[in-house]
Amino acid sequence: MDAICQPLCHWAKTDNLSMRIEKLAELFLIMQFDKMNTELLLQEFSNEKFVQDTINQICKDFSRCGWDIDSDLSQGKLTKDEIEEWIAEKLVEIMKMGETQLLQLIYLIDIPEKEFSSITPESNFPQLLAEKILLKEAYKVYLRRKFS
Repeated sequence: MDAICQPLCHWAKTDNLSMRIEKLAELFLIMQFDKMNTELLLQEFSNEKFVQDTINQICKDFSRCGWDIDSDLSQGKLTKDEIEEWIAEKLVEIMKMGETQLLQLIYLIDIPEKEFSSITPESNFPQLLAEKILLKEAYKVYLRRKFS
């Protein structure tokens, strides 16, 4: 982070922006979503509040695509696997409606096209996509908590 932040922070001190620049540099590094971040994210699922916030994020994004799911997913404490299973079931329903609805959801949740394309031919496509969606939604919650 120092390599990115030092030149910018030196410039920003005169403009009282050093904290913002440091936060942006930290955000840039965190957004490099790799295996280490995935493992860190999976650890967060032991926190009940994090799980509930992630469920709320999923409900919000699905509802933005016209899928009202609040009552289905908000009942009781769910594990990561139960949430993935639920998402996979909803994805099967969405796929039956047509490709456009699925692509709209993928775009809205911000699943990279390359990742989406790499799992499309797999026989367990709904389960793989459900895992990617859950991790992406959890990542949004993680970033919001870290930088709020």
